[in-house]
Amino acid sequence: MAYKELIGSFDEVRNYIREFFIYGIKKRSDFSDKSGRTYDNRRRQIESWLDGYMSFQQSASGKAQIISVDSREVVHNPLYKAFKTKNFSDYDILLHFCILDMLAGGKELAFRNIAGELQEYGFSGEENVINERTIRLKLQEYEKLGILKVRTEGKKKQYYSLSADAVDLVSWQDAIEFFSETEPMGVVGSFLLDRKELAGCQSNFWYKHHYMLHAIDSEIVETILEGIAEKKYLELVTSGKKHSEEKIKLYPIKLYVSTQNGREYVLGHVSGASGLDFIRVDRIKKVKTGIRCGEYQKFENEYQASKSYLWGVSSGNAKDITHIEMTVRAAEGEEFIVRRLEREKRNGHVYKITDQQYKYVVDTYDAMELMPWIRTFMGRIEKLESSNPQLKKKFDQDMEQLYSMYFGEAQNDIS
Repeated sequence: MAYKELIGSFDEVRNYIREFFIYGIKKRSDFSDKSGRTYDNRRRQIESWLDGYMSFQQSASGKAQIISVDSREVVHNPLYKAFKTKNFSDYDILLHFCILDMLAGGKELAFRNIAGELQEYGFSGEENVINERTIRLKLQEYEKLGILKVRTEGKKKQYYSLSADAVDLVSWQDAIEFFSETEPMGVVGSFLLDRKELAGCQSNFWYKHHYMLHAIDSEIVETILEGIAEKKYLELVTSGKKHSEEKIKLYPIKLYVSTQNGREYVLGHVSGASGLDFIRVDRIKKVKTGIRCGEYQKFENEYQASKSYLWGVSSGNAKDITHIEMTVRAAEGEEFIVRRLEREKRNGHVYKITDQQYKYVVDTYDAMELMPWIRTFMGRIEKLESSNPQLKKKFDQDMEQLYSMYFGEAQNDIS
């Protein structure tokens, strides 16, 4: 039986792409759901979308297929193609073009007129019969999407017309391109770039750090942002240990995106738990909005009180707060060091001690999260102090290891 390139639901495809092609943690022999043919069909679907970006990796446990992309050479994220393969019926495609055609030129038509004119497009006879409910649902769908606008006259009579579309997309090309490759909902920009006004336009951007994997989570992110905007709970199904699933009720407060790897997290309050928690978006299998949260102000006040102590994705409470002070040398003509401190610090303060010494002071929930950033100032750090002794110990060990790599033996007087 031939496979179909088009899909009805993206949820299952998202999990296939994650587990088999991005992380490479599963192979065909690990596939236990349904049948092996189902896996083969999904694999062919994904390969048809990502032709030219697939490679193989051989290991003792078998051959794994992975997505291989050189971000320096790819301008547009290839994973967006998966969103452009949604299944549709013959009626979907016919109604789409017929409705847009009959409302073109600023026309405004009542429902009865639209249903009547559809008969002229071939929706008549026993084979092509289409009921009024199907037409009404399609009009309501397009109204929700913003394609159509509705004017109500009297109690029930409704008139439909096309929404205004006076945006000059060409003048926004650079903004749309940059948005499509850097923002969590960049798939919207990708669809805009497919419009005839922009199709074929040459890109003005190349990316040194191009984080593409977040693209497959766009539908999940959209629902998260909807929950944040409308102050609603989210009902999540997440992947747990040993492939188990966990149901979570979460009030979402903020979406965080890592500048190091592009990974996305949602910060919020988990129902039944205390404090705030981060949940990785790529571990969410399903999500839908729930009821409006009656305590949203309480949870958001809690976030405002704690956000100055957040460096990465570790939350906590007052007893977890660690104090850190780092003194850095910046000689004359090295003002860029001070600018780096000011620009890259996520919280805390920078103080000038002398003309060539500056101190960065911060209180944070997890001191070890700062370590990768602190290391970037090696050679300029004159003093590092912390209420968490493990931070200073780890830094000293790193310095000893570095000294040993270059000079052959560790020194005991490093401090």
